[in-house]
Amino acid sequence: MQILLVEDDNTLFQELKKELEQWDFNVAGIEDFGKVMDTFESFNPEIVILDVQLPKYDGFYWCRKMREVSNVPILFLSSRDNPMDQVMSMELGADDYMQ
Repeated sequence: MQILLVEDDNTLFQELKKELEQWDFNVAGIEDFGKVMDTFESFNPEIVILDVQLPKYDGFYWCRKMREVSNVPILFLSSRDNPMDQVMSMELGADDYMQ
């Protein structure tokens, strides 16, 4: 299974990637946070794990863009605990929000 992990904290990204790869998931990350959709379209993930706070554009923006072209499951993974973030993510088409 191909997972696109959109996380700007490199330490967290590397830990999550390591854990997912031990279960034979193929994990890709983002090098240029202004070109998330380019990676999304070329990698063709089966699931997206998306942070809210990202450089350039936030995760809500990228969720909206992904929903314009795909129904791939999108899971938000964030340390933000504002209930409105959860509501907003669901309204934009995310499938779950994990804190």
